[in-house]
Amino acid sequence: MAQFAAGYRQGQDRSRNAKLLEPKLALEGERLDSGIDSMQEPEESLDSVTDRVDNLNIGSWGVEQQQPTQGWATFRSEDGDTFLHLAILHLRPDIASFLLWSERSVINVCNKSRQSPLHLSVIMRMPGLTGELVQAGADLETLDTFGNTALHLACEQGDPDCVNSLLDLTGTSNVTQQHREQDLEWRNFCGHACLHIAAMKGDCEIVERLLALGANINAQEPSSGRTPLHLAVEFQHREVVQLLIEHGADVNRLMYNSCTAFHLTAGRPDLEIREQLSQLTSSSLIPLYESSDSESEAEWDTRSDCEMPPDYDDLQIRGHSLH
Repeated sequence: MAQFAAGYRQGQDRSRNAKLLEPKLALEGERLDSGIDSMQEPEESLDSVTDRVDNLNIGSWGVEQQQPTQGWATFRSEDGDTFLHLAILHLRPDIASFLLWSERSVINVCNKSRQSPLHLSVIMRMPGLTGELVQAGADLETLDTFGNTALHLACEQGDPDCVNSLLDLTGTSNVTQQHREQDLEWRNFCGHACLHIAAMKGDCEIVERLLALGANINAQEPSSGRTPLHLAVEFQHREVVQLLIEHGADVNRLMYNSCTAFHLTAGRPDLEIREQLSQLTSSSLIPLYESSDSESEAEWDTRSDCEMPPDYDDLQIRGHSLH
């Protein structure tokens, strides 16, 4: 236990300089404030937490498999973190592993930011521990305050190792069968499925893995109806565009404003994406916005289909009729 306490104190020293953690983390702000704030409490508070860790009595667990002192699993920091959360935040997978197998009841406990140990293991980029948590029965569909599952976070960080740890469930025991199904269509509070996020991030490896497991390649996000292909075009990820097309993405799928993926290439620099989509998109859809390129403003104004509808012929701005 002395080793655990020493590691904890070292973690406190590291946390006082937040910059040391920044290169390790792809997600900042609210997603990491659970353990960080408590690390910066007054010294006497830190000592009291360390004393609680000392009382776990797990110093000889590696030899005698001694069980920790009863009641440690009920400990919560000011931010709602358990000792399992704290071990992950301090990058101690050895201690985290012992704790999660010693007391299964802490595996799915969330802190005040709605982060489970599984969320934190992904944020801290610890794929080995992520896989171990899954094996131990961590709930794959626990949501943080942004509606993200751990898989959403792994896709956002572009971390294929954690993605694989979350999706490789072949070794999961029958006891945790209820946690084996990962819903690839689950949307976070922004309306994004994991494939949407991977397409925006431009990670071909993660996109391909999600597609192989049955993610809906033409799923539309609710804000504007963009599919993963629309998003890949919008963010100019040529390789992902190519990959989605090869896997059968619908190039003629319309957004809510009737735009295809080809129309999103307008004004964007990658001409290869534009050329490829122009050849694949239905010719009946391409002229949607191209008429304005070939017609003068006067010609456009005289088009019969742009005349003011009769029902709106009384519209005025500053007393001047728009009709």
